[in-house]
Amino acid sequence: MKQISTLIGKQTSEGIKSVADKEFKTSNKNGIETLELTDNINFTKSGQNYNGELYFDDQGNLVNNRARYTMEIELKPKTSGDGTILSLDEVSDSENKQVDNYIVYIVGVNGQARAVEAKPSNTSNIDTNQTIDIKVEGDSLNCAIKIGQNTLLHDFNKDKIQITIDLKYCMKDVQINVTNETKTPLNLCMLNKNVGEITVVNSKGILNEYYRSDAGNKKGILYDVLMTIKDERNEDENNTVFETSFVQNFDIK
Repeated sequence: MKQISTLIGKQTSEGIKSVADKEFKTSNKNGIETLELTDNINFTKSGQNYNGELYFDDQGNLVNNRARYTMEIELKPKTSGDGTILSLDEVSDSENKQVDNYIVYIVGVNGQARAVEAKPSNTSNIDTNQTIDIKVEGDSLNCAIKIGQNTLLHDFNKDKIQITIDLKYCMKDVQINVTNETKTPLNLCMLNKNVGEITVVNSKGILNEYYRSDAGNKKGILYDVLMTIKDERNEDENNTVFETSFVQNFDIK
């Protein structure tokens, strides 16, 4: 059950991320505004939010009617402290005051990729695909960031966790594997990735993804994408078997 629901969640979230740079137009029928984000996911607007549902059978196959698993997806615009809706590349300082922000630079040193806490003066571009492992665990919220044989450790002291990764020297694809063993949400902010693709694989825990780019070619409002999967055969009040969240831009007209 856990494996199937996790696979459903990952596949759907990747499908949503893959269409983020497209322009979307809403339609209005009988006074109800709807949005078709992918071929399978239709959203209904409620206030500033968009809500949609998907249904899956026992094997995790997408079906038309309510079956074993029900996925609820909400698109909620991110706002600053004064309530202003944020577009891509806009950052709310007010929501970062209680965040322990750990900044990591992925740099090239002597032909090898290294994760460092302070950007060294002697760096070079990284021309190979890279994998970065991030793990948060323990009561002290200890974080380990590993790339190759290089591991950085950091203890978080505040109620919220944010890891900011500067990827400007990465000229190829980067995969970031995240395992959050705590109940504390992890904010992962990727900076300056102008060449190659970023793939984030969330194996466990609550993860919010943020993207900032010097290229400026992406646009649209930043939305919190909240995804929950419920097991319809579980009669308990809390029948949630999977949940995740990430931040994505959508250019909705």
